[in-house]
Amino acid sequence: MLPRNIHLIGAGGAGIQPLASLLQARNCRITASDLAANYRTAALEAAGIPVAIGHRAENLPANCDCVVFTSAATADNPELVEAARRNIPCRKRGAFLAEVAATYRQVVSITGSHGKTSVTAMLSWLFPEAGRMIGGSVRNFSDWSAGDGSLFLTEADESDGSNTFLHGTLGIITNTDDDHAWSLGGEEVLRRNYHAFAWNHKTLLLVEKKFDPTLFETHADLRLVTADEIDEVEQSGIFHGYQAEDAAIALAAARILGRSDVTPDDLKDFPGVERRMSVRYAGERITLIEDYAHHPAELRASIELLRRKYPREKYHLRIVFQPHRAARLERYFDRFVALLRSADSAAVAPLFAAWCENAQRSHQELADASGAIALTGCWEEDANNVLGTLPSGDTRKLVIAVIGAGDIEKILPPLLTKVAKQ
Repeated sequence: MLPRNIHLIGAGGAGIQPLASLLQARNCRITASDLAANYRTAALEAAGIPVAIGHRAENLPANCDCVVFTSAATADNPELVEAARRNIPCRKRGAFLAEVAATYRQVVSITGSHGKTSVTAMLSWLFPEAGRMIGGSVRNFSDWSAGDGSLFLTEADESDGSNTFLHGTLGIITNTDDDHAWSLGGEEVLRRNYHAFAWNHKTLLLVEKKFDPTLFETHADLRLVTADEIDEVEQSGIFHGYQAEDAAIALAAARILGRSDVTPDDLKDFPGVERRMSVRYAGERITLIEDYAHHPAELRASIELLRRKYPREKYHLRIVFQPHRAARLERYFDRFVALLRSADSAAVAPLFAAWCENAQRSHQELADASGAIALTGCWEEDANNVLGTLPSGDTRKLVIAVIGAGDIEKILPPLLTKVAKQ
């Protein structure tokens, strides 16, 4: 049973805001706070959830049963300090999400370094009656739902180890690529967490040949997404590349859950997740695309898919990339360099550090090493540089791919304005 009166810290974030809405739909009384107002806090206010701007002890209501907080909250947060003084139970968002999931009859958890959001969204599209928590915005489709209590579909975050809290009917691991190991205490901890997640679920679904068999081969009910299943999606013409793999995972999960008749056609109207190969402008000479890739494996998959859709013979591919997290840039610097060099041209935006980090590498170094333009973070000026520095004599159509998980999206409005005038 869920607590009745819940206070949420970090209401403007992509993890807390949909959780607040789901809890309200489950008849919990919600209050919330964040350092700054944004469209997410405005949406909560419009739904009748009070959001205090700024963290203060007095934000905690007198009748608070539980405090749920984002991973970005530090131990000296005044509201956490006040909760400790009053002996109010506090839960990290991921741990509390597991408590919410446990109130449903069936739970499907999706973890992995890449693809979680897309697989969760596709599976939610196939089971609209389910409760869901999607870690991204799906076009014309809510990223949360309380559902009817029978089935809950949720992402399970490996970056903070909270995927280990979830237990359920079906666990899906999209991949086990090395990422976030620096925030967990090393690669071995990351591996142990994936192992724990797997054994917390009755059935485990993996992509064939994309996992370390020593981690999972003894699971009592191990299912595999085969190459043939991925080829089936490819041949449908609806999805290609890594998106076909995501769709194949979602379809395989749906079959495990009882939808034996499901086919790729059931996803033909899937609207897609925002910032995942999202076409922002398509003109006669220029196409502008936004994508969320921020790990080298993701960037490689994105470039491969772009090259497939826009072949080199006809299109000049310009990558506008923003490194995300200082630790990731340092760890994969050489891989990022090679990938940016594979584009026809590239530009690199200033590092998005996410939280306070001491950066050992800079975006200027990445730009210099890859032969890219170094942007400044003044987005109006950067938009001019992206459009105004193309090689003379190149008659191919231009595809600009704005790629990254930070605030690189801020370059889109000035880019769109300038592109429309071309």
